[in-house]
Amino acid sequence: MAKDLKHKEFDWKALLDDLQLSLSPIVKELARTEAKTWGKDFLAFVKTRKSKLEKWTKQRAAGELDDDDFVDLVHGEINTESLLLLKNKGLSLIRQKKYQELALNAVSGVLLKQVGLG
Repeated sequence: MAKDLKHKEFDWKALLDDLQLSLSPIVKELARTEAKTWGKDFLAFVKTRKSKLEKWTKQRAAGELDDDDFVDLVHGEINTESLLLLKNKGLSLIRQKKYQELALNAVSGVLLKQVGLG
C-alpha cells in the first residue's frame, strides 16, 4: 500500500542551492578535463606544424617545392588536423555523456531529498 506523504510547500531555494552544490564539482571537472585536452592538442598542433612549415618554406625558397606542392602540403596538414579535431570531438562527446549521467544522478538525488524520499 502506498505510503502517506506529508504535503508541504516545496522549497525551491533549497532545491537550487542543493543542485548547485551537487553539480558544481561535476561541471568544474568537465571544464578542467576539456580545457586540458584541447590545450594539449593545440600545442601539439602548433609544434608539429611549425617545424613542417619552416621546412617547406625553406624548400620552396630553394626551389625544391613549387607553389602547387607547397599548397598541397599545407592543405594536407589542414585536412589531417580536421580529422584529429573530429576524433577529439567524438571523445569529448563521450566524456560529456559521462558527466551528463553524473549530473542527472545528482539532480535525482537532490529532488528525492527535497521531497523526503532520499
